[in-house]
Amino acid sequence: MMPMRRVPHKPLGEKAREQYLYERARARASNPATPAKIPTTPAKKPTKQAARTPTPARGAPKRATTPKQKSAKRRTKRAKRQDKLRREMARSIIERVNPKGYANRTIAHLTRQVRNEKNWKAECEARSIDPKDLEPPGRDTVARAAGRRRD
Repeated sequence: MMPMRRVPHKPLGEKAREQYLYERARARASNPATPAKIPTTPAKKPTKQAARTPTPARGAPKRATTPKQKSAKRRTKRAKRQDKLRREMARSIIERVNPKGYANRTIAHLTRQVRNEKNWKAECEARSIDPKDLEPPGRDTVARAAGRRRD
């Protein structure tokens, strides 16, 4: 096959077409020694195989967790769940106490509203939670509930 000459002013499509025509003309001129064989039987379609069992992931074997680690993991899960609940409760208190909106209120003011004993007790009772079991949220959680913080 003759290498294509680079012609800077011709687009790539034109050069490719010229090369194709050149190769076709060469193929017509020469007579191949063995003609191409046409398959007589159609190719078989692959049959559906039985469902394979997934192979386990390769890598370092899992470390056995100690009872102490398991309880720590459970504690963090519980803490995350409680934090989410606190955030939801803080949001509902903020929206109930400030029906016209709270865009101009500071986080400190909103935190005081949420941590107010009367408001917190009323919200806990509405959700059937003992106020002594769940402490009111801190400043960061209130800021997240109010939409002022995204982390």
